[in-house]
Amino acid sequence: MAAKIYSGTWGLMTNSLDEGPIARNRRRALELGEQCLALAKIEAEQLFRDLGRKPSLAEKPLLEQIAYLTVRVRKLRELGQVREADDATRLLATILVAFEKIKTTGDKTP
Repeated sequence: MAAKIYSGTWGLMTNSLDEGPIARNRRRALELGEQCLALAKIEAEQLFRDLGRKPSLAEKPLLEQIAYLTVRVRKLRELGQVREADDATRLLATILVAFEKIKTTGDKTP
């Protein structure tokens, strides 16, 4: 694809889609990150609704992390990055245990 060239007072500038592999990979990683965050927000809202009540201050960040990691594991497996997905799954399991502890101790307090 040919670059569009703009001339101005600062000289010639190019608006080119002909970027190198590092820039292309960085841009793609940012796009995937934004997509994951958007999906995680939707997932977190669903978790908040499924909880059946307003989450406590301790529960809310854990639910957000659970949502993000759930989306991340799905995306990593989709991309074939099994080792990274397994690491994220282990972290997700740890956070789920912490959430369960908070939930059970939160139910016992008045």
